[in-house]
Amino acid sequence: QVSSIEPVLEETHDLAREIVFRYRLGFYDSALLASALLADCDTFYSEDMHHGLVIEERLAMRNACA
Repeated sequence: QVSSIEPVLEETHDLAREIVFRYRLGFYDSALLASALLADCDTFYSEDMHHGLVIEERLAMRNACA
């Protein structure tokens, strides 16, 4: 269920860069995660990301295939 749509702002970009360096993820994946964090999501569903990884102690990554 989508709770909100977040625009890509400078804050999104900056947070994405922090995620890239902190978690060693690609920029585009990190931009999606930054958007989810800014939208106050607690779960991020993916097909092939790091299942079980928790970003910033509040966003859990879940693989739909896991």
